[in-house]
Amino acid sequence: MAPPPWLAAPSRIPTLAPPTQRGSHAAANPDRGASSIRRPGMDCRRGGRVTSLLPPRLSGFSPMLLESLGRCHDRETLCRLFGVSAPLLAVVRKPNTQQHQHVHLLGQGLSLELRCRVKDELLEQYEWGLRSFTLNAKYWGGAWPEGLDPSCHTAEEIVGLLASQPTQALITPDLACFAIDGPEEASWSILAMLDPSDGRLKSLSMVHMGEWLETLPMAAPS
Repeated sequence: MAPPPWLAAPSRIPTLAPPTQRGSHAAANPDRGASSIRRPGMDCRRGGRVTSLLPPRLSGFSPMLLESLGRCHDRETLCRLFGVSAPLLAVVRKPNTQQHQHVHLLGQGLSLELRCRVKDELLEQYEWGLRSFTLNAKYWGGAWPEGLDPSCHTAEEIVGLLASQPTQALITPDLACFAIDGPEEASWSILAMLDPSDGRLKSLSMVHMGEWLETLPMAAPS
């Protein structure tokens, strides 16, 4: 069985094509419904793949998850990125534009928070934006951000490693919450939950704040 996309070797990860200035579908603010998008920033080439510029503090982490966060995808693209699974199919087969929809891929230690919106009302076409994702440290088998060891880092160390402005982070014995600069001037928040008894990381959530980023189409197979 092929590994999930986020565990595949970089050359085999489904690729998102670079954004174009025209012909893209404007994505609304996930909470306010505003019809605006952030324009694409720089592109970079990594391992033969052209992608949006990803946060350097998250180097080494799954580029597919980072490129998908804050963007909308149709049903086919969503299944290609995250794999065809019963939890995901249960969501895309019953679109719900009134509330966030959650997909728990428990065996892989990954949970997704999706926001459904109407892409074409006449054709009854929908798309889903990835509002946030959560990694369960016990089951997540993919890479962590470079330098992060979930088995030994304290909340203060995680903040120092990842936060854009460490002095503004919220830190308690069992959590750390802070902001990080996302691609295309996006604002992301990270919530790290720790076990106060041993200090080990329990979960790491990454949340996209504000407007949806411009949708990146899947690149054509080479």
